[in-house]
Amino acid sequence: MGNDGDAAMMRQPRGQSGWALAVALGMLAISMALASWFFLCRKTTYFDDAFIYLHMAANIVEAGTARYFPITGSSMLLSSSPLRLLTLVPGLLALELAQVPLRTIEAARFAFLSSGLVSFLVFLPFWRNRLKAYMWVGVVLFLLGMSLDAVFLMEGGVLFLSLLSLAKLLAERSSNHFAVGLAVLLVGLSRPEFGAVAVVVTALVYHSQPRALGRILQGLAAGAAIYWIVMAALGVWPIPSTIWSKQVTGKLRLFSQENLIGVLPAQIAETLGSKQAWVGWLLLILPAAFSLMLRRAAIPVLIALGLLLAIAFSMPGNFPWYSQNFLLAWLVVMVAVAVELRRQRLDRAAFAMAGMALLALALTLMTNLGRNVDRAWNENSPMYLGYQEVGRSSIGDGKYIIQRYLDEPVRIRMCEIGIVSFYSGHDAWIFDICGLVQIGNLKDASNSWLSHFYPASFAESGEDQLARFKDDAKVRVIDVWSMSGQKDVERAKSKCGFVDYRLCINRYR
Repeated sequence: MGNDGDAAMMRQPRGQSGWALAVALGMLAISMALASWFFLCRKTTYFDDAFIYLHMAANIVEAGTARYFPITGSSMLLSSSPLRLLTLVPGLLALELAQVPLRTIEAARFAFLSSGLVSFLVFLPFWRNRLKAYMWVGVVLFLLGMSLDAVFLMEGGVLFLSLLSLAKLLAERSSNHFAVGLAVLLVGLSRPEFGAVAVVVTALVYHSQPRALGRILQGLAAGAAIYWIVMAALGVWPIPSTIWSKQVTGKLRLFSQENLIGVLPAQIAETLGSKQAWVGWLLLILPAAFSLMLRRAAIPVLIALGLLLAIAFSMPGNFPWYSQNFLLAWLVVMVAVAVELRRQRLDRAAFAMAGMALLALALTLMTNLGRNVDRAWNENSPMYLGYQEVGRSSIGDGKYIIQRYLDEPVRIRMCEIGIVSFYSGHDAWIFDICGLVQIGNLKDASNSWLSHFYPASFAESGEDQLARFKDDAKVRVIDVWSMSGQKDVERAKSKCGFVDYRLCINRYR
């Protein structure tokens, strides 16, 4: 084609791109408006763990620290996704500046919603040369936020955007290797185990380019230094302690006898609207099968998928957002494979792979868009209301007066600490039976190889922290469980000294 033809091709997309960008922006505005309506007016589905993030974010705004229980002096970071934690802060800060109470369900809804917008803006610089495409990414993000609870309640949103941004940089063979390093870091700050996979894949892609690898490492190191400084300013150890505690609880099978790989296909199939586990297996296999056409370029894809499945073997199977995170990761891999197939002029395979990814996305949205899943922690459920009541009974210094139980201060032991902590405020304290915040409560925690990455004080138990309270000998300590329904109430009558329609309480000491 001659120069005139080339110029015509350049002029035509330029005129069309303005309209295309306007359409993308319009769709983004619509999806954001729908998500706002859903979260602020209709959302009732929650996880107790989502309130763990909220509690820490509120502590940052109220007390300037990310410590979970500041009154203990422990610098543990109870955030498996530090980036997800930080995306909650701007929304809560805006509420604080507007003098709106932070420890309410209305504030929680706003914080969850605004974290999606913050996440979208965080990754915008990686897409400066693909703004139109990123507007459509935003549309998908907000629709997924209305469909999968992992996206805005947990770390799924930042994980999706970080993986997609890294995949985009790798696919276009970006010359901005410093940005590649930053993207790798952000994947790790979204979920550490996915970050490890990102490091391996990036090293494989650039293994023959030592100078590029050097710049990538510079970006990674610079970002890590900034992160380290931010965490130090917030008073916490930069390596999330939940990596250690969840490794121990997984080994002890404390929360589930099944690992994630055993339930992942069925859970993915259910998310797609099917009751057949083979549908999930098919989705897991598809990107690996199509990547074989890429010859040598298939190696990073196959290794990434293999590592992710290996990680699933070590993760418990009872957390719904884990399987949703894997589904989001698989969608990104499918898109990346489709782009690479197109780059190698394997057009039919590329369109087929892209079509499969779009079909999986469409089925996810059709099955889940605007849906409130029935869970024990949902707003207005007996368990949520019970934990909310306990949290609101906080009188400070880690003490509570639960009027229906006793008209004197007590300290509490329990397992699900998120909702109670959030409503208690930044001067809360709970004896965490399940060991998330007091790892010393877990059997053989100090023998884990991960313990070497943390200060020795992180191995302390709830008893150790109790002993530091000056009034320890005078204040009663109770075990508290919230009822999920009438069946729980009937079972609790034979096990608890105090039982009513919401709470089961035993005296610990």
